[in-house]
Amino acid sequence: MSYEARFSENPVADARRAYEDIAKGVFQIWKFASHHRRGLIPNEEITPGAKGVVLTLDTWMAAASDLREDVFALARARADKDPAINDTDRIPVTFCSVEDLEQVLNVASEESFCRTLDAAMEAQFQGWLLWSIHQKIAPDINLAKGYPFGKRIAEVLPWWNKFTTRQ
Repeated sequence: MSYEARFSENPVADARRAYEDIAKGVFQIWKFASHHRRGLIPNEEITPGAKGVVLTLDTWMAAASDLREDVFALARARADKDPAINDTDRIPVTFCSVEDLEQVLNVASEESFCRTLDAAMEAQFQGWLLWSIHQKIAPDINLAKGYPFGKRIAEVLPWWNKFTTRQ
């Protein structure tokens, strides 16, 4: 996000496009839930209690509680224009940076990750990073999985050996 989007006196007005893009992410999650509810996506259904996550490149939205509310207001305004999206489609959504998500997934079990997402929706954890929430609610779970492609990097990135085998 630009400096203006973060530190302006009125960031949503001064950097409206940036915040509308994030609100569009929330809206897309709600639209997806609507499509599922209406059977537009065959052979799929949303698990009751599903949560949405908008991934960002930095932690700004996770920490900026006033701005989160502004983003949700923009998303609600967009969803209000689509009569196919009802209140049940507006599942809870949180914001998380890619780095924060990777940190949590590296140490969490499936169960502790789901509990972390549930907790992220609670008022007491608003403004917290997922990593911090996981540490608070599941301090005993640290699977330390490490980098998953360490020994398979050349499979994932075929060009890798061209650069690592040079002398």
